[in-house]
Amino acid sequence: MDNATSTSSFVRATLAAALLGAAIIHFAMVPQHMTEWAPEGIAFIVTGWVQVALAIGIVMRPKRWMLWLTVAASAAFIAAWAITRVWGAPFGPGSGIAQPRSYVDLACVALEALAVVVAV
Repeated sequence: MDNATSTSSFVRATLAAALLGAAIIHFAMVPQHMTEWAPEGIAFIVTGWVQVALAIGIVMRPKRWMLWLTVAASAAFIAAWAITRVWGAPFGPGSGIAQPRSYVDLACVALEALAVVVAV
């Protein structure tokens, strides 16, 4: 077994679309976060590229480990969002201050949650 998955093209396309949608949102928010705190902006860049890489991998050569990595990464991104909205970031200039929710970040979290559901 080469660890390939027989995931349908519809499921792969849905998963890739969710990942790319979340990546686009992360990339769009980089300038705002860079002005607030550069490490946060860099984290958004890294997050976006992780999502792009997973989307490409899932479309080109889907493997089971990619699906599980998608679940793990998306769950981590959702957890980071939840922590910053409930307790605030644990470090940085706004540490301990809960961030407000917006439609943009709710859309991103919804896409990441969709990625988790589809990947499982």
